[in-house]
Amino acid sequence: MKLRILTVGKLKKGEIKSVIESYTKRLRPPYKIDFLDVKISKSKEIPRVKTEEGKALISKIGKDFASGSASKDFVVVLDERGDQLSSIQFSKELTKWLDAGKNVSFVIGGAAGLSHEVLEKANKRISLSKMVLPHDLALLVLVEQIYRAMTIASGIPYHK
Repeated sequence: MKLRILTVGKLKKGEIKSVIESYTKRLRPPYKIDFLDVKISKSKEIPRVKTEEGKALISKIGKDFASGSASKDFVVVLDERGDQLSSIQFSKELTKWLDAGKNVSFVIGGAAGLSHEVLEKANKRISLSKMVLPHDLALLVLVEQIYRAMTIASGIPYHK
């Protein structure tokens, strides 16, 4: 079982990156995170950007996901139209996905958003907010919520 976060573009250096690294260092298996990224499309046309970045994300997730066959990955996309979960609900869901023996892959799109194909192939859509968040901030919130989920599931006094 692996926990992965796939993003479009690399995380920039700075305070947000150092906070993400701080949370990442505190995580314990099976909550350890592998970070994967794909290149940002250079196209100026939004539909083309979504298509190019979507294909790159699908390729990174794996061939089973790309073909639509049963996958060992449970793919969760971050989308402002997705389900909004409380931290406790998120912890229960994440624990359920990991206990099912799945690799859980979270996908954060780029500035143009996620392609229709990525959205349709995903197992779950979740929303961190009804507002659209900058890429780096969405990543920070997701990593913090994964850490919080681990503490809730483990009974560590962090979530109040």
